[in-house]
Amino acid sequence: MKKLLVTAALPYSNGRLHVGHIAGCYLPADIYVRYQRLLDRDVRFVCGSDDHGVAIMLTAERENRTPGETADHYNALQKRDFEGLGISFDIYSSTCRNPYHAKVSQDFFSRIHEGGYFEKQRSMQFYDESRKVFLPDRFVKGRCSYCGTEDQNGDQCENCGKVLDTETLQDAISVFSGERAVVRETVHWFLDLSRFDADVQAWIQSAMLREHTRKYL
Repeated sequence: MKKLLVTAALPYSNGRLHVGHIAGCYLPADIYVRYQRLLDRDVRFVCGSDDHGVAIMLTAERENRTPGETADHYNALQKRDFEGLGISFDIYSSTCRNPYHAKVSQDFFSRIHEGGYFEKQRSMQFYDESRKVFLPDRFVKGRCSYCGTEDQNGDQCENCGKVLDTETLQDAISVFSGERAVVRETVHWFLDLSRFDADVQAWIQSAMLREHTRKYL
């Protein structure tokens, strides 16, 4: 018998679920799974909260919790809400509860590093001197230099859609301390995707894909 594994996008564990979450991916997936069960097919429906990211850290700061406590709190609320709506996951877990996730991530990183596929690059980034932390993405707000809109995040202007950085986000303020952000040099590791170009192109041509999907890729 053919086995089916169904999942849906992982919600961030930084808040309660809303109607858009349910209608966007969980209800359609649940309908599909229920249909497969009615046909007596071997199907498993798994999902869980995404417990890593800027959104969780900002919520934790605002609610005076650790990121781990915040993730656990909202994971439990999400699970309760899914059950209340009758969304029938076989497993609803999270990305930080199971040690397996950490091990797999470490294995991925180690294999890529051992293969020499990482490269270090220097870049400029906003920095909070009082909190002694760098300020990526939503950790900093300021004015868009393209359209002049105030209170924009450090990665993109919501008004004009332009990508923002240390040169184009003006009057930058740390969301943690409220103090003026400075610019400092930092070192990041990047995956050199250009080294996989031939392999990826070969896979795209050989994979069972719809033509518009192939063109998009």
